Amino acid sequence: MPHSGAQRFPCESVKRLTPQYQPRSIAPAPADADAFGAPLGAERGPIHRNVHLSDMCGGALGRLLQNSVPATEASVGLFEQNAVEPRSSPAVLPTTALDAALTAQLAVAWAGESGEAPRLGWWRSDLASEFGGEDLFQRLLPQTWRWAVLQAVREAARRRDAELRSASASANELITLFHLGFAIDERLDERLATLKTTASPIAALPDLAHVVAPTWQRAQFADWLAGQSTADYRPTAGGRRLVGEAPLGLEATIAKLLAGLLPLGEAYSMPHFVRER
Repeated sequence: MPHSGAQRFPCESVKRLTPQYQPRSIAPAPADADAFGAPLGAERGPIHRNVHLSDMCGGALGRLLQNSVPATEASVGLFEQNAVEPRSSPAVLPTTALDAALTAQLAVAWAGESGEAPRLGWWRSDLASEFGGEDLFQRLLPQTWRWAVLQAVREAARRRDAELRSASASANELITLFHLGFAIDERLDERLATLKTTASPIAALPDLAHVVAPTWQRAQFADWLAGQSTADYRPTAGGRRLVGEAPLGLEATIAKLLAGLLPLGEAYSMPHFVRER
């Protein structure tokens, strides 16, 4: 959809705190830049988790801006979750496992967006696009906007995942890509908070480059999923129930959940394991 020239503010709080905000055109990224226009390997300074632009007034960003809390200092733990404890202790999770889980979440969240340049269209968000969230976040968070975009689409995906889980009588017993158990989810948020202070998303999580690219490639995304693992599933009203129990290792669980997304559907199929009571 072409840019109309008149940028619509997501809520009055943004308008009040950024009175001089004017939309701007964004120069094309150089050939050696990542999907966000940053030089490959470039380091970035220290965002909060966010939601779709149309929801910001009632969401985390709206509350942060209304209270004049600097976004670069905001905690990522802004959204409460109800979940059961994981099967394995998160205290011993290596950073490689946490990084693999974050890569999977961010990649699927990015791939699932709708909006100006729709990809899979699994969630109603338009954040990782030039005239969607990117322009606004570059104004609000010039040093960390790339992380802001990915955190925002991650939250959009988590909300859709939670919506689907809520239809199940055993919602808290489901293990999904965006609901791995309270303790593990907390560790992932802590790890994300650490990573965003050290480098750009692609530099911090190099495997993101297989999915998050300047142009959307559905076949390439499907190939990436197929390379993770294999998974048998049974279709249910709430999504694809994977056969058997979740593997003990986090990386193995993530690989199965990613494989369960194939074949790609018109809607988010929510591959999941059911935790034994």
